[in-house]
Amino acid sequence: MLCATFLVGGHPSILRAQQTSPRPRIRQSAFLPVHDSGLTTGIAWDSSGRPFGSLLNQAVADLAMGERLEREQREACVDHYYRAAIQAWNASEGATCPAAENPEFLAACGIYQESLARLIPAATRFGRLDPRARMTIHNLGRRGAVPINYYGFAWRPCDFCRVVPASDFQGRDLQHHYRAIGLGTSLVAIRSTRFDEPFFRTTQPFAVTAVLRPSRRAYQWQSGSHVEIDPSEPDAVLEFYNPYLFNSLRLGPAVVRLERDLSAPLVYGAQETPRNYLQGFLDPGETDVQPRLFMMEPYQRGKIPVVFIHGLLSDPITWLDAVNELRANNDLYQRYQFWYYRYPTGGGVLESAAKLREQLLLARESSDPTGQDAAMTRMVLIGHSMGGLVARLQVAYSHDILWRHAARQPIEAVLATPEIRERLERDFFFDPSPLVSRVVFIGTPHRGATMARRLVGRFASSLVRSEEPPYRQLMDQNRDIFYEYLHEAPPTSIDLLEPSNPLLEALARMPVGRHVRLHSIVGTGGTMLSGEPGDGVVPLSSSRLGGVCSELLVSANHGELHHDPAAIAELRRILREHAQ
Repeated sequence: MLCATFLVGGHPSILRAQQTSPRPRIRQSAFLPVHDSGLTTGIAWDSSGRPFGSLLNQAVADLAMGERLEREQREACVDHYYRAAIQAWNASEGATCPAAENPEFLAACGIYQESLARLIPAATRFGRLDPRARMTIHNLGRRGAVPINYYGFAWRPCDFCRVVPASDFQGRDLQHHYRAIGLGTSLVAIRSTRFDEPFFRTTQPFAVTAVLRPSRRAYQWQSGSHVEIDPSEPDAVLEFYNPYLFNSLRLGPAVVRLERDLSAPLVYGAQETPRNYLQGFLDPGETDVQPRLFMMEPYQRGKIPVVFIHGLLSDPITWLDAVNELRANNDLYQRYQFWYYRYPTGGGVLESAAKLREQLLLARESSDPTGQDAAMTRMVLIGHSMGGLVARLQVAYSHDILWRHAARQPIEAVLATPEIRERLERDFFFDPSPLVSRVVFIGTPHRGATMARRLVGRFASSLVRSEEPPYRQLMDQNRDIFYEYLHEAPPTSIDLLEPSNPLLEALARMPVGRHVRLHSIVGTGGTMLSGEPGDGVVPLSSSRLGGVCSELLVSANHGELHHDPAAIAELRRILREHAQ
C-alpha cells in the first residue's frame, strides 16, 4: 500500500529520486483519499461505508466550504482551510490505531494534507501569511495570529520573504527530482533583497516543509472541553522545517515521514535566473557578469566549502545537476556548504583567478574573522573545462614563471600607473591559497584544446570586447619589455586555450602546493577532429594530468561530462573521502 510509506519503517526509502518528465508532475496525495460523497455531504466514509468521527466530518465540511469560497475568490476560504487542517490533525491523533492499515487515520491525514496544501497559497494570496513571523486567522469570531517556528535553517526568520508551493516547480531542468511523500506541504522560500550583498544573489530560493500543529486550545474549542488553558496560547503553530535535516515527526503515538522536496528550489533558480553567459563571453567588462562568489546558504561554521567553477561560455546554472545529487545525501549536506564562482569567460583567466583568490579570502574574513574554523582551510574546488584552469591557479606557486613567459625584463622595469602595476603583481605573482586543500578537474584542458586552433575559435576570440585603452597604453610604453604576442590585445580565454600559448605552457610548469590533493575526471565520449581520443573538445592528452590522487575516465562528451552520473558518483566518493 502506498500509504504505508508515511509511517517510519513502512518503506526502506525515505527520499526517492524521480526522473523528471516532460510535464510537471501533479502533487501526489500522501494518504488514502476520502470517498467523493464525503466532500459533498460533509461526511467521510471508510471502505465499508461507515461514517468516521465528528472531528473528521467537520474537517471534510470545512475543506469543502473552503474550496467553494476560494472558487468565489472570497477571503474566508483561508479560515475554513485552517479549521479543516486542525480538525483533521486532531482526528488523526485520536484514531484508535494510528497506522498505515487504519482507514480512519489515513483519511484524517489525507484531509489534513489537502487542507494545508490549500491553506498556504490561499493565505498568501489574501495577505494573511507573513512567512517571516505569523499567519492571521479569523476563527469562531476571534481574530488571532498563528506564530511561525523555524527548525534547522541557517537562514533567519527575516529571510523568509515569501513562500510558494514546491509543486509549481517540477520541470525538466534537472535529471532527477528528489522528493518524498509524507506529512506537511513542501514550499520554496524566497529571500529577496534590494541591495547588492556580498556572496548572495538578490533572490535566493531554499527548501521548506510546512506543518500546522494545533495547540491544546484548538482541541478545546473542537471537543467542548472546559479545561483551563492560558488565554495567550495560540490555537496552532505553523512550523517550518529544513527538509535536508528533518525527515519525520510525531503525530500522536505514531512517527510519520515529512513531505520533502529538495529539488524544487533549484528548478526555481534555473527558471528565474537570467542566463547571461553569452554576455560574459562577448563583453567581459559588463557589470552584471563581473567575477563573484555566491553561497547557497549563509556561512555555517564547521562545514567545508565546496566551490563549483564553470567553464567557457557557461555560468553557475550548469552545476545544478551535480549540486542536486550531492546535497540530497544527508551526510554530504551536513558536512559541506556549496558555493559557486561566476566569472566572465571572455576575459582574462589570470584576472578571474586573481579575483577568486581575493573573494575566498574575503569570505573567510567576513565569516570567520578570527580564523577559528578549521573547515575554512579545507576547501574543495571543482572546475569544469576552463574552470579547472581557474582552480589550478588557486593552488600553484607562480614564482616568476608566468612573468618570464610574458616579459623579457623584471616587473620593476615596467612603466605603468600604480593601479596597473598592482594588477600585474596580483595576476602574475602569487602562492597557493591557504584555504584550498583539494581540487577536482573535470574535462580541463591543461595543455590546451584543439578547438582554439579552429576558425570558430579565432572568430569567437575576435568578437570579445575588452578594455582597450589602459592595455594599449601599457603596451605602447613597454614594447621592449613584453613579448610580441601580447602587443596587439590582451589574451582572451580562447587565446589561452591555444596549445602553443606561452601562458598556458607557464601554467603547466607551475608547481602545486604539497598540501593539495588533485583528482581528474576525463571525458572519452566525443570525437576529436584529429582522431585522437577525447571528449570532442578537449583531447585525452590534454585533460590527463600527472600526480593526481585519482583519475576516472567517463564515456561522455565535453558538455555533458559534469552532468554524467558516473562523474557525479566520483564527486560523491571524493567528498566522502575528504570528509574523513
